[in-house]
Amino acid sequence: MENFEFVFLLFLLKRVLGITNELPQALQRKDEDLFNAIKFVQISKRRLHKMRNEDTCFDILLKETSDLCKDNDMPILENMEDNFGRTKWGIAPITNKHHFKVELMYIVLDNIQEELNNRFDEVNMRLLQCMASLDPILSWRFPQHDILLLDDQLENYYKDASTIANFAHVKGIADLAKKMVEFKKDVAYNKVFLLTKLALVLSLATATVVERVFSSMNLVKNSLRNRMGEEWMNNCLVVYIEKEVLLQLKMKISLKTFRIYRSRISC
Repeated sequence: MENFEFVFLLFLLKRVLGITNELPQALQRKDEDLFNAIKFVQISKRRLHKMRNEDTCFDILLKETSDLCKDNDMPILENMEDNFGRTKWGIAPITNKHHFKVELMYIVLDNIQEELNNRFDEVNMRLLQCMASLDPILSWRFPQHDILLLDDQLENYYKDASTIANFAHVKGIADLAKKMVEFKKDVAYNKVFLLTKLALVLSLATATVVERVFSSMNLVKNSLRNRMGEEWMNNCLVVYIEKEVLLQLKMKISLKTFRIYRSRISC
């Protein structure tokens, strides 16, 4: 641990965790403040990008590392332009600055930014914004014009759907979404269809549900079942998480359904 590179990485991770600290806190709050979560995602991305592209951030990290090493009588790197480590035949030598800036700092920042972009891409960010709009407490943040448009479209949709016989036998929101796509009402009433889709995913998009799934995963896929495939693991997780619902099913009906399913696969 008494190493210049180790201390540099500590200061680097301290800076990164300081930038992204509010984001996981906002995502895990029970009040599900999605507006602030969206803001923290955007701020984190901007600050990480700025940290990567400004030389002053790297210089500050080096100074903090050197100061700590000096105060604790640890070895420091006097010249960043010196060759780093031993040079191998046929391979061009790299400098200390290249190693610490490119091979350490850039790699860490690029990996974190890539992970943020994968988890919070343009589609997911738009979905979070739309989900936040469903909160009546925060409805004042949206222009009154959009709310009036949705009200008018809902009224038109109700008048239209009430004249279609197939819509009279709809059971649940999922069945309603299928019927809207079948009769192309998802295009004609795009705001209503978006509202329907958000209602379907809202209960599954909370941090509590995600944490519940990860906790169950550690129990289902343990050291004795570490070679379990993705499909089989997903099926086991559904059974484990929804065990209260499955306990209400009649065993004879379940076995009959399973036999039919197996016979179709064998055919």
